[in-house]
Amino acid sequence: MNTSHTPIKRNFNSETDQIDSEYVTPKKCLKTKDTTKQKNKRMQKYKSQWEIEHGDWLINDPQNEYNGKCKLCGITFTIASAGIGQVKQHLQTKQHKSKYETRRTSGLLEKFLDSSSASTSSRCSDKENVVASELALTYHTVKHNLSYNSMDCTIKLNKIIYANSPTANAIHLARTKMEALVTEVLGPYSLQNVIDAVNTDNLFYCLQTDASNKKNIKLFPLVIQYFTAKNGIENKLIDFYENSNESADGMFEAIQKSLEQYKLSFRNVSGLSADNTNANFGVNHSLFTNMNNLVPGLIKGNCHAHIVHNCVRHAMSFLSHDIENVILKIYAHFSHSAVRREELKKFVASVDGDFHEIKRHVGTRWLSLLPCIDTLLLNWSPIRSYFLGLDYCPMVLQNLLMLNETENDVIEIYLHFCSHLLNLFNKAVKCLEGNSITILDIYGIMDNLRNGLTQRKQDLFFGYETGKKIKLTSPELTRKIHTNFLLLC
Repeated sequence: MNTSHTPIKRNFNSETDQIDSEYVTPKKCLKTKDTTKQKNKRMQKYKSQWEIEHGDWLINDPQNEYNGKCKLCGITFTIASAGIGQVKQHLQTKQHKSKYETRRTSGLLEKFLDSSSASTSSRCSDKENVVASELALTYHTVKHNLSYNSMDCTIKLNKIIYANSPTANAIHLARTKMEALVTEVLGPYSLQNVIDAVNTDNLFYCLQTDASNKKNIKLFPLVIQYFTAKNGIENKLIDFYENSNESADGMFEAIQKSLEQYKLSFRNVSGLSADNTNANFGVNHSLFTNMNNLVPGLIKGNCHAHIVHNCVRHAMSFLSHDIENVILKIYAHFSHSAVRREELKKFVASVDGDFHEIKRHVGTRWLSLLPCIDTLLLNWSPIRSYFLGLDYCPMVLQNLLMLNETENDVIEIYLHFCSHLLNLFNKAVKCLEGNSITILDIYGIMDNLRNGLTQRKQDLFFGYETGKKIKLTSPELTRKIHTNFLLLC
């Protein structure tokens, strides 16, 4: 029997069915792959020897033997299919390389601690542990400005929460004892550390003082600023005394008495920082002249934050509209009436806006004017509409807000202008108020403020929002506003 297969000739009726060969092999002669006979691929389990080869960052997953886990990245990945290849692939990821480099450069905390410091409480007696705990709680209370009264409840609560702790049950720390620990233990100890640091290295320091009134009591803090190679600039409060005599001689005698009490040498005083009052820095007779007679070459550290504040107040008096008075009058109108406040909220809701509480401006606080202006600008359209809708609007507010001016809202332009410039002044004041600021940084801060104002004056740039509003006004009003703004800058 002939078992050979004869090729079958195929007929093609169309040109598109033409193929290169005239004969094809029948389908029954083709060998097909039997997928049912494929064997299941073996899954790779985790091997502990990989930890020796690739480092201690690799550990097994206790919940799944076909997974590996990276301690550095905190992620779990499967190794069932690729095995060691998956480990090597994770090793090359950007996240793992970053984590590994951070660990390599920073090191572990255990390297900087000896074994003896691992557990301090285990090497101390029970009494010492109780004392240390009471001091730690006291320091925590003072550090976070907590009330002494809260400790009456906290100690009782700790004994319930940590019922099995002998230390927690042995602590007896109420408000009276805590106050005594602050005034008799921690306070004198911290003060003595400052005095020892200054006297041991014979450091020069700058004195800082300012008067503060509490009802009819005049209080003076005394702060010293000095530099150490270990901690850099240090600002330490060494005394806080009452002195009713605010004259130049009275303040000088009080400071001299404090320095003698704490055994600090007046000869090491390098500068004086205080307010710019005549009693502090008067030319003929002041606290500075008294100190300069004792320590020639004393550096004068005027309060430049006050200088910047006075500059702003003086400059704003040249504006055609009293913006500071606008802030005060609007706040006064809403601050004492819940009905007016609710009416304003309805106006804000009518324009789908978010209501913002109107803030109070304090004339002696140089950083309060900018937040007040920015808050008004957030709801300016509803505020203006509120006053326009009043049956009887106070004449003072009508004139201040120029409510009769229907075409252009000039007050809004001036508010945007003040907001733009006050950002420059506030930035300078915050830098001047920094804890690490020194007399070497003063010139750079003041020079940057002057350059910023000069550049805006040359470019006629008064803020983006201000420029948009000015473009909507008439040419005559634009020239008038520009002239007024240039006078301020």
